[in-house]
Amino acid sequence: MLLPLYTDILATAGFGEVTIIFSWFALFNVLLAYGMETAFFRFYTNTSDRQKVVATSLWSIIASTFVFVLIATMALPSLSSLTDIKLEYLGYAIAIMGLDALVVIPFAKLRAEGRPAKYAVLKTANVGLNLGLNLLFLIGLPYLAGLEASIDASANNSLAFGADASFTADATLENSASIRHWLVGFYRPNFEIAYIFIANTIASASTFILLSGQYKGLRFGFDTPCSNA
Repeated sequence: MLLPLYTDILATAGFGEVTIIFSWFALFNVLLAYGMETAFFRFYTNTSDRQKVVATSLWSIIASTFVFVLIATMALPSLSSLTDIKLEYLGYAIAIMGLDALVVIPFAKLRAEGRPAKYAVLKTANVGLNLGLNLLFLIGLPYLAGLEASIDASANNSLAFGADASFTADATLENSASIRHWLVGFYRPNFEIAYIFIANTIASASTFILLSGQYKGLRFGFDTPCSNA
């Protein structure tokens, strides 16, 4: 959906970096879940102690995600040197993959409980937020920054030609809403790739926050063959 936007805005090298990292998302989304979603469905529907299944699944994902994030963070300098991709972009990628892994079981639980509406709403909201932030960062902010510069230049020209200062100030305030000033403060030139990953990070973090209720009251423990013996 965003491919035409990326190809239009990013240089060839930048688009290559984004493509490489996005391919990692597809790979590590599978590796970091390691079949836990399928196992969760199997045991959740065939046991009387469903809370134990939820706890075991969540703690397994938490532990493996923590190990992944720790190792990946320690390896960031080497990985950046090897791939010639900025540390900043790789850091965002690790955060996104970690957050996505932590919502695997909460999403699976919604499906297992027969709550497709909430599942669909959250998935759609994630995509919508990501899309909206990409459009804001890559199109909206540059446009607003250009508009702000144009208004400032117009105001300066008016003052240079002896226009009434109070009138000019009023006109500038009227055309420069506070929301525009606030948004323009986030604009950075040549920051497109970072904006893409920031948008994805915010979307993933928002989804995790909305599903974080699944982690409340989580008791520690793993359901192992030994514990069932």
